Amino acid sequence: MFKRITISIIFLAISLQTAFAQFQLIRKSEEKGIIHYFQNLQEMGGGSAFADINNDGWQDVWINGGSQNEKLYINDGTGSFIDMSMDAGIDAMSISGTTGVIVGDINNDGHRDVFLISSAGTHNYLLYNNGDGSFTDISLEAGILQDTSFSMSASFADINLDGYLDIYVGNYISEINLLYDNNGVAIGFDHTCSEDYLYLNNQDNTFQKLGADFWENQEGCVLASTFTDYDLDGDQDLMIANDFGEWITPNKLFNNNYPENSLSEMSTALGMNVGIYAMGIAIGDYDLDEDLDYYVTNLGRNVLLNNDDGLFLDKTEYAGVEDIKFQDLNTVGWGTSFQDMDLDMYPDLLVANGYIPAGGGSLDWLASNPNNPNKLYLNNQDGTFEDASTATGFSDKSKARGLAAADIDNDGDVDVMVVHVNALILPGEEIRVALYENTLSSNHNWVKLSLEGVKSNRDALGSVVKLYSGGNVLIRELNGGSSHVSQNSSVLHFGLADNSQVDSINVFWPGGAKQTIIDPAINTTVHVVEDLNIYTAIEDQMVENHFVFPIPAQEYLFLSNYTDRAEFVVIDQLGKKKFSGIGNRVALKGLATGLYFVQVVQNKKLKSFPFVKL
Repeated sequence: MFKRITISIIFLAISLQTAFAQFQLIRKSEEKGIIHYFQNLQEMGGGSAFADINNDGWQDVWINGGSQNEKLYINDGTGSFIDMSMDAGIDAMSISGTTGVIVGDINNDGHRDVFLISSAGTHNYLLYNNGDGSFTDISLEAGILQDTSFSMSASFADINLDGYLDIYVGNYISEINLLYDNNGVAIGFDHTCSEDYLYLNNQDNTFQKLGADFWENQEGCVLASTFTDYDLDGDQDLMIANDFGEWITPNKLFNNNYPENSLSEMSTALGMNVGIYAMGIAIGDYDLDEDLDYYVTNLGRNVLLNNDDGLFLDKTEYAGVEDIKFQDLNTVGWGTSFQDMDLDMYPDLLVANGYIPAGGGSLDWLASNPNNPNKLYLNNQDGTFEDASTATGFSDKSKARGLAAADIDNDGDVDVMVVHVNALILPGEEIRVALYENTLSSNHNWVKLSLEGVKSNRDALGSVVKLYSGGNVLIRELNGGSSHVSQNSSVLHFGLADNSQVDSINVFWPGGAKQTIIDPAINTTVHVVEDLNIYTAIEDQMVENHFVFPIPAQEYLFLSNYTDRAEFVVIDQLGKKKFSGIGNRVALKGLATGLYFVQVVQNKKLKSFPFVKL
């Protein structure tokens, strides 16, 4: 009996190794030309951002320096990189204390600009891309120079859908305070956190900081944030991951009330108010049910929030992605991302782990392991994951912080950058950034999607894409920064498994207008330019539609040729139900401005009509 069990275990181990052996993450930083390290005495921050800076179709990368110089590495067209920091002019700039980076085209001129966040005592930086490989610091002119909080997160989005990117900046601790019991023993935290910044683009390379009339500024100590359309209604909502959430302010989710100029806090109502030491955010539809799920890293147990018809349920333990302990001490998760590493259609999960000094004395329950390894969880396609960190070569034990993903060599699979943090070091002892090349050996197919906005912002940030292949629907969102102080490539990546064809791709541009690509080529990058005809077609269809009136509608929509017993359902452009009723008069109070469809059933016949709500 014992022999039979032993043989079964050996067989299982061999089977798992065979499954994982189809790809390895090989560290090739120096070989690829990237020799750099991030230093911060507070051991905070350390990000990178992938983007095609010079518009040659290859992913370049910007890496923070902290107290070192920033670095811009340009892809040479083979997947290797050339240090162009000096030519870009950033070596000569007085940039210090950086903690994170995001990239976006702030004026839609086709050149991606760079926003750098920095620690306390220094300001954040906006670097304008001159289009010739160089950058100019326009922080003062842009109106952000006066803001000097300890910034630990930033994200781009067009929150008012005017075609220009706006910026959110999440700030950290301004005053350290502890909570004590009656015996004077420290038991928790009561820090004061700095006010966050929300900048609206003035469309002239300047920004206006929004106040309480737009949103109720949350009071947490931010370590990660992202704009994301959690309800798929066409506008960008704001998700914030707060440190010390158990004691101060839990994670927050703000709903975008567009076309009203306001954000409303929805965390508790939707189950997003998780109170942890939140560090990073990953976005992806890991269970292929056509909605967006979220993973939040932590000092201790990470949290997987599954979207269940608009409510978010904790599925962490069931999925097997808690990552709580390593050798009886806490793990500390930072950067994280959902990426289909083996191209089997199901997003896998990457987590960058890294020690931070915490605990001690009565707070020793916070202590983390100095050598907790990174994690790569492979998706089992049943709502659970398998830990493949060691088998794939990703289980590095350095002090990781930021994580970003991109296909650096255009071979169809996803490669990964991890930034480590250095505190006080001696020469030659620095821990350099790690660039991992994916050596996938399977024959799985793939397609990548590059989006270019015309009416929308040029980067198309805020777009949602649905790909149909082999009876599956794959959904991706293009956002302007998530993970931890980092940004993934804006080229959307879809694994197709053994499917040799993509039936169609629906691109939902910011605002929700849909553009369809039929039978796109596979194993290549498909570049999609926003087609303004989709807006003209919608307007023409509404003019010709005489079954519902008035168009546009404000308070009521009337259903011509229908009785007061007709059943109707109002849905948005993504097919999400807004409300239903009976009758030939549809009350529109509370419905946001935008394009909708009313589906009407009478005498067992269903018809659908578009309308615009003002």
